[in-house]
Amino acid sequence: PMIHASLGIGQENSGKLVSIVRRESHQAAQENEAENVLADGAPGVGCPVIASLTNADMALLVTEPTRSAFADLRRVFDLTRHFKIPCLAVINKADLNPDITLEIERFCLEYGLDVAAKLPYDQDFTRAQIQGQSIVEYNPEKWTRPIQDIWELAAKILKHKNNPRRNKNE
Repeated sequence: PMIHASLGIGQENSGKLVSIVRRESHQAAQENEAENVLADGAPGVGCPVIASLTNADMALLVTEPTRSAFADLRRVFDLTRHFKIPCLAVINKADLNPDITLEIERFCLEYGLDVAAKLPYDQDFTRAQIQGQSIVEYNPEKWTRPIQDIWELAAKILKHKNNPRRNKNE
């Protein structure tokens, strides 16, 4: 099931709305015996982002090679470190600005943030949205493997985090 909400123009408390959606999604997961809840957070580092990270087992930080997106990545990464939330990075539209993509990769390497994928700019994403489909539904031959690779890396982090035998000092 997909749980969502909408905030009207000029309405306040978007962080509270995210908290409500998060609570409802966890309830739905329990009712459906779902193993995972995936939450799509807003860009930036405002209240909605902090609310979406609350009690998260991991975060997938998706960025693009622009100065503002790279700045947001660094700030959200700082948040995940503060809250001790393991994370992975994905560089979306990585081919649009190779210089900033390289800067992002260097930052990730320096801070031990694994880059799960570098996705190119592709009109398939827009076409999939217009069709109301995921990218894998729209073009499975091209996109299943990259998306599956991201999921497999995320699953390894989740498995490690949820393993009760792991070293508590890690």
